[in-house]
Amino acid sequence: MQLDEQPPWSANKLKKLGKAIREGREQDAAEPSYNDFVVWYDELQASVQTRLREIDFSPLLGEQQPNVTGRPKTIDTLREKLISHPTWALPSIYDIAGVRIEARMNLLTQSAVARKIATELGCDYLEVSSDSRSEPHSGYRGLHLRLILPAGRVEVQIRTSLQGEWANLYEEVADIFGRAIRYGVLPADAAVRVIILQIQSMSAAIERYEVVSASLETADDVWSQTAPELRAQYRAAILRNTALSEQIIATLAACEGIDAEIRASTIGSARSNLSASTELRRPSRLDNEEGEDVRQASRDLEGQFRGMLLDTRQRYVSFRANWR
Repeated sequence: MQLDEQPPWSANKLKKLGKAIREGREQDAAEPSYNDFVVWYDELQASVQTRLREIDFSPLLGEQQPNVTGRPKTIDTLREKLISHPTWALPSIYDIAGVRIEARMNLLTQSAVARKIATELGCDYLEVSSDSRSEPHSGYRGLHLRLILPAGRVEVQIRTSLQGEWANLYEEVADIFGRAIRYGVLPADAAVRVIILQIQSMSAAIERYEVVSASLETADDVWSQTAPELRAQYRAAILRNTALSEQIIATLAACEGIDAEIRASTIGSARSNLSASTELRRPSRLDNEEGEDVRQASRDLEGQFRGMLLDTRQRYVSFRANWR
């Protein structure tokens, strides 16, 4: 498919199809076929993927090749969105076709990658961009480009690898405890709420890390002026992470409604996180005037986040068959 192709139906016909999907009924003969609709948008997201893979990101990412994936919405997820937004019409939904691009990069590079994509696809970055990094929805963080192309609407999500790993974890957990958590609806079960809030807090901790890390990576020329402030920010991030771990341990230890194995595993994970945070607070790693020890501590913290995300994802996925 060429991105400048026009779809074979009008906006009014799409509105009628959207109404049928929302109401859960069969389409009328005058409405577009849902299967034809899905095929069109599947081809659209595949074409956008191909275009993104053709872009030369090496000035921004070096030799690293970003991971580009796509996913069309299923009829169930599309109906879910139409029901949750009763005033929306099908033609105005911006993520019927969705493409994700992830790479190991800091926040500044992430912004530069998003701008390059918008430029390459002939769009104004300020008009199409949506930044959820500092104000995430249910913990989801990233830069989104909501593109309106002749062939249709496409959302391109640009995520750092940590943002992407957290999102993958949360999707797995949503499959276990209910997909409503993706829209900010917490489960009624108090023990499950603790788990969901713990994972959402991981996203907040990653945000603090990424903000400080981006500052560290751009501070070489002005380290003597910025080092005290950066060290203070870094200490604060670690202290908040420590407080979170202590709170999780105390809450779960007192919670009788949660499965004993889940409680023990989660407490163990939180204690490991607490131990890692305590280690990173050693003065020698934070007070070096040259800053290299602080940058190494930052890299160590990223490794701890990756390990915590992987451990949590594996644990909760393994509970899926046994959860009641």
